[in-house]
Amino acid sequence: MQIARLPDCESARLQSLADYRLLDTHPEAVFDGITAVAAQVAGVPISLISLVDKDRQWFKSSYGLPGVTETPRDVAFCAHAILQSQPFIVPDALNDSRFADNPLVSAEPKIRFYAGVPLINRRGYGVGTLCVIDRVPRELSASQIDNLRRLADVVLALFEARNDRDRLATGQQSLLESERRLRTLIDASPALISYVDPCGRYLLINQTYERWFGKPREHLIGLTIKDLLDAEAYERTKEPFARALRGETVTFENHPIGKDNRYVQSTFVPDIGAAGVRGVFTLASDISSRVEDELRRQNETLRATGAKFREDIENERKRITFALHDQLGQDLTVLRLHVNRIVRRWSDDKTLSHMARQMGDILDTTGISIRRIISDLRPLTLDDFGVGVAAKVLSRDIEEASGVCIDFTTEGDFENLPENYQTGLYRMLQECLTNVVKHANATEVKVRLIRAADEIRLTVADDGSGFAEMPQRAPGHFGLLGMEERAVQLGGAVDVRSAPGEGTLVTIIVPVPVSPPANDQEKSTHAVQRISMFG
Repeated sequence: MQIARLPDCESARLQSLADYRLLDTHPEAVFDGITAVAAQVAGVPISLISLVDKDRQWFKSSYGLPGVTETPRDVAFCAHAILQSQPFIVPDALNDSRFADNPLVSAEPKIRFYAGVPLINRRGYGVGTLCVIDRVPRELSASQIDNLRRLADVVLALFEARNDRDRLATGQQSLLESERRLRTLIDASPALISYVDPCGRYLLINQTYERWFGKPREHLIGLTIKDLLDAEAYERTKEPFARALRGETVTFENHPIGKDNRYVQSTFVPDIGAAGVRGVFTLASDISSRVEDELRRQNETLRATGAKFREDIENERKRITFALHDQLGQDLTVLRLHVNRIVRRWSDDKTLSHMARQMGDILDTTGISIRRIISDLRPLTLDDFGVGVAAKVLSRDIEEASGVCIDFTTEGDFENLPENYQTGLYRMLQECLTNVVKHANATEVKVRLIRAADEIRLTVADDGSGFAEMPQRAPGHFGLLGMEERAVQLGGAVDVRSAPGEGTLVTIIVPVPVSPPANDQEKSTHAVQRISMFG
């Protein structure tokens, strides 16, 4: 009997095997299913997923050998197979000098035929095999060997996916439960769900592919995207797939695919590991009225949540603003009165008078600082006089701070707008002007805030550098998205037009709300009460 030599870098190979955390784990249906399919493909009674450990070969899945979980490594056929880069096949073990006197040949399971596909992981180590065994001599066809290779690719893909998930999971049991639920969900889903390698080869697909393409799953695994789709659909897919391989999550609409030529909306999600993108998850679903209605409902829910979040932020800003104004304003006013009284009463005392004037200067500076803080949080003019006045003050303040000339014009009555309109229009203008100052390199901006009979139109036009394509929304930068959401929440829309060297024009249009007029007398009273605050 010939004992297999140890592979090169055996210690590193064993560590690579240990990293999978598969040895001595419980049987799993997904692997048992693969060995059952492998036995069926090869037409043999026995199939194994074997992991070659230091002194043993251990079976992650055993089909046709109930109760057998491992054998010594020195008698293992798989110890020879992991030394190969191609399937290792022994047509008749009794006529092979390496195995004729092997106890696995002379005694149970009485191996006569063996074919093992080495499981060579992405580090280049053979950690085990997907093998098939018979008790009589035989040969395999080229298609049978090819299908075994594809099943071995699936086993390796599952190993790698499990290894990645293990590093992120909080515990083995929760991970196994998540995997079970995920497998059930994926196969129950009406959408096409798959995993492809960087070459576009399908390593994992759900049952929906069988219905869409009219072929069994085993015939689809191993095909590439180019093999599966027609030329037009493939051309539409190439660019999004390339972007996914660069680490982007991409959603796009494709030409009809499948035997029924159904349009789909596809999403590519990169599977990113330590060495980069190692594959892509794909999801494709029918574009139908049911799906569109569901997407619309979800978008409305998210939009409503966003609007509520923005409303809560504004309410909190308003609360803090009023608290600062009412409490600190009163305190500073009282202090200012006392200081003025000291100056008048003890004007002959130069030291005391000088100190009092210094205190007055400090109070004035403090008032200016608090006014700036209040303005940053939520300007009082917005609640006291409406967005027309607040927008004008905002334009003036930004002009003074940035040096950019802002030509502001307003037409119509904005005082009786509902509060959400006042706030929304103000914040959208604030975002526009902030973007101009930060990014446009502009010297002049024209702002028009116009209320007509049926719509409110806000335009911001700058003479800056402009751009050819809409800048991508980088993580953490949601200015344009925020403006769009605010406009949609008010029933309107945002239009952005620009060209290199020709500046940018932002147009925001919202319908005039149907609402009762605000209590102008009450707002005027509040405004008068605030005039004397902070100086």
